[in-house]
Amino acid sequence: DELIERGSFYHTSFFQIFLQGRYNEDLSLLNTTDLGLFVHEYIHYIQNIGTPWGIQSALHEYKRISEVLQQLIDKDEINIVYTPDYSVEYQSRHEIWKLGEGQDTFGDFVGKEIDLSKEIEIRCERVDIQGNKYKKILLKLHLSDGSETEIHLGAKIIRESMAYMCQCLFDEQYTLQNAIPYKLIDYLCASKYTNIAGDKKKIIAICYIALFGMRPAELLVEYLSKANSEPQIPYWELYDEFLSSGMN
Repeated sequence: DELIERGSFYHTSFFQIFLQGRYNEDLSLLNTTDLGLFVHEYIHYIQNIGTPWGIQSALHEYKRISEVLQQLIDKDEINIVYTPDYSVEYQSRHEIWKLGEGQDTFGDFVGKEIDLSKEIEIRCERVDIQGNKYKKILLKLHLSDGSETEIHLGAKIIRESMAYMCQCLFDEQYTLQNAIPYKLIDYLCASKYTNIAGDKKKIIAICYIALFGMRPAELLVEYLSKANSEPQIPYWELYDEFLSSGMN
């Protein structure tokens, strides 16, 4: 995760948090902005080591590294630029991982906002990977400049939205130029799941639940719909119910 405008980021592969500003182990000594930034990046650390999707992603990356390393060891001569020859198993898993991870880049959306006067539409595509059918969840957005776009909903947007909402629990005044992906799930709830739109803790819990599945976007939409139809259920009971269900 990295927000250029604020200068703090988290290195997934090395479990390292970098902050712009002051840091003290006594978090009560941090100002509101620095505390919020620390919370944002620490949430990414928790997502990294404390969810099945985070752990699977780490294992997937280390599988890639191990294949490249073994190829380099086995080759007598290496051409620059070197293009790895990944195994069929890795390539198949990578396609599934990319589907679950969702939209990868957001540079085109910097400085743009979603027009919340128009509904965010959820669309599902069927994707074939090695003969198996998977769902691809897309969000159709109307932007404030009058344009329309579709974004592939997945774990990356879920992680960023969750981390930003946690940050705002400590720093309500923090603003971003790039609302996508950091506010997207918040906006989605305001558009389609109005019964829970104001319950940030419940939305955060649902984001966390989604990262416990191998198809995060599907799980997110399922639990947003469930919570919206039963808004009286508190977030901790929603999470407990999910765990009791066998995390399907």
